[in-house]
Amino acid sequence: MTNDNIVRKAQTGETGNKGEFGTHNRPADTITLAPGTTRGAAAGEAFLEPGDEDYLYAGGLGWDDLHPVGLRRQEGGGGYFVAPTVPVPLMDWAPSDLTEDQKVAWVDAHQEVINTFLRDRYGATLTGLNTLDDGVERIGRAGAEVTVFADEDRDGPISHQDISDAIGRSTAPTMLNEFDDGTFGTDNASRLVREYIDSRAIAPSADDMTPAEIDREVRARAGKREIRPETARAIAKRLAYEVYDGIIDVPVETKNLDDLAYGGHADKEQLTADLRAIYEKDTRPKSRTRLDMMFTWVLHGSAVSEDV
Repeated sequence: MTNDNIVRKAQTGETGNKGEFGTHNRPADTITLAPGTTRGAAAGEAFLEPGDEDYLYAGGLGWDDLHPVGLRRQEGGGGYFVAPTVPVPLMDWAPSDLTEDQKVAWVDAHQEVINTFLRDRYGATLTGLNTLDDGVERIGRAGAEVTVFADEDRDGPISHQDISDAIGRSTAPTMLNEFDDGTFGTDNASRLVREYIDSRAIAPSADDMTPAEIDREVRARAGKREIRPETARAIAKRLAYEVYDGIIDVPVETKNLDDLAYGGHADKEQLTADLRAIYEKDTRPKSRTRLDMMFTWVLHGSAVSEDV
């Protein structure tokens, strides 16, 4: 279930099985919630055929601070999966000294890193950014979706209260707390995500560069400024290929280099260790120059392209 479908249904009123659709902003004053929170839901129930899915208005479930809630029934019958989506204040997570357009660029450049942070901390997935909206409006669609089993193995419908209780058992209450800077007594997600980002070397995309093109940029920038993130990732991909193919015989696993090459980000300290292991084995002058530029980029480079 993706937030893109939720947005489409909320805007068009499209229906599948029984359900109500809508989008709701979080209230300004948010109470402190704990996992296992119980909220009173409106009377009623939902029924899906095996394998079907739908979306329910979160307010009727007692969770008006959430996006519409996904509901899916297992193939072959049986229990229901509930997928609440918490609004993510991505613009607030961006550095405060940026303009709105720069904040949008910052979010786009750090999207995969933020998704990893949400997955590791909350078991959630970042959704809603692949809509047709532009700029701030698109970023405002962002949500963190988590899926929880509703604990019911049944042949018939599921009550709204059981759905609401499943939301309370998920990490959605924790996210509501930590995403709200005004909630006391909990960790602050904006601080945590910035600390996580600061620990990562980030290259969201890679240019399709030949070794000669990489070397031209490296020569032009050596001793003057860092390479672009696109070039850093192109170098990482080249190094990962050479390690895999045995061109560079490295005695240790270079997992963090692979993370940067194929995932777009990696832990800075562990990536530096991988690059050092390669540097010790690869004595080719051009390779050494590329690696020197990579060391500098890991320390000082930006994830946002100069072209943005």
